[in-house]
Amino acid sequence: MHMLNRSGGGTITGLSLGSSLSTLDAKVHAFSVCDDPDYFYDFVQGLLDGLDAYVEICGI
Repeated sequence: MHMLNRSGGGTITGLSLGSSLSTLDAKVHAFSVCDDPDYFYDFVQGLLDGLDAYVEICGI
């Protein structure tokens, strides 16, 4: 299962965390156009780390 998202970092973080906590085993694919990919990887990973979620995002 794949989930596609095209919004901000908070939504991407929530979908990633929800997927990790569920039994869906879904991959979240996100497309953000207002900044570069590294910015969003760092932003989302920072939110996940702040929640002590122990979820690692991976880039392309």
